[in-house]
Amino acid sequence: MHTIHPTTQQVRSRHGGVAHNTKMQVPPLGPGWAGALMGVSITTSLVNIRIPGHVDWALLAVATALAVVLAAGWARHRNPGFAARDMPAWGMVAMGLMALGSAWSSVAQVWSVHAALWAVGSALGVVTCVRFGVFVLRDAQRPAPAFTWGLPLVAPMVTATASAQLALHLGTSGGAAEALAGWIHAWGVANFALAWLTAAPAFVVVYARTFPHVPASFAATSWIPLGMMGQSTAAAQLLAAGDGAAWRHAAVVYGWVMLALGVALGAYALVTHWKAVLGGAMAYNPTWWASTFPVGTLCFGTHTLALHGPASCAWMDTVSACLLALLLVHVVWAAAGARHLRG
Repeated sequence: MHTIHPTTQQVRSRHGGVAHNTKMQVPPLGPGWAGALMGVSITTSLVNIRIPGHVDWALLAVATALAVVLAAGWARHRNPGFAARDMPAWGMVAMGLMALGSAWSSVAQVWSVHAALWAVGSALGVVTCVRFGVFVLRDAQRPAPAFTWGLPLVAPMVTATASAQLALHLGTSGGAAEALAGWIHAWGVANFALAWLTAAPAFVVVYARTFPHVPASFAATSWIPLGMMGQSTAAAQLLAAGDGAAWRHAAVVYGWVMLALGVALGAYALVTHWKAVLGGAMAYNPTWWASTFPVGTLCFGTHTLALHGPASCAWMDTVSACLLALLLVHVVWAAAGARHLRG
């Protein structure tokens, strides 16, 4: 199998495992590269919100083509399999599909695609979360603690956000669609809780075991916990949007707590990631894309907090714009890194 997992030796290495090397063994096209689908898809939705013109349509085409290419790659190589230790890659697939569905509803207003990819992605997300959670708890052969542990465990939080978006859309339709919206909303709430029950304890263990040394070639994975902060902030605002004032207030308070925690974790990720980049110590691999989606969730989380919160939260939209700029830098950096695969 070619699923990327830092080894125990790399995780504990003071100098970052693979250093000053531009090549390492990487997985073939398939789920192992689904971080690119996640990053491009959420960028598409955010560009639609903030940048006028047709850039969002171009990115939507790229994201859709990327999904097709990765599916064809897996059909050809059947790599990775579906063993418990492979769940991080499949967690990325789940999140990538739902992010792509959200991009389609955001840019093209095609909610049928959103619903279809949400159905597949949310089911896959629960499976990956539960299987990997049990694997980490009970199997002595589990990989060493690493931020990639969070990939299958955070997937249900993406389900929570995509569920809230779909429920809000169906809730305006009336009749049977409105009743269905209630069940979808409940599914989103359940996934919100599942993500917290599994991902939060895992990240505590990972920080305790890896801080402050992350393998240089996997430095971008230090952004992964930020996905929990940003995604849950957005999910909380959207899930509470159709509820009473008390729930909306609770969602705003929750968002502030998450983003306050995100400042410290973001500073750690920024320094860890860019120190490795500027030091030339990062061998190209799929985890470079781990620097994209989490920043995108922070961008979306701050935007939803500004949109659904009180007037005092309006300035968070400026923070969201700055985070979009950082996201675009990371997307360009990760995409440009593919040149290392040549030769």
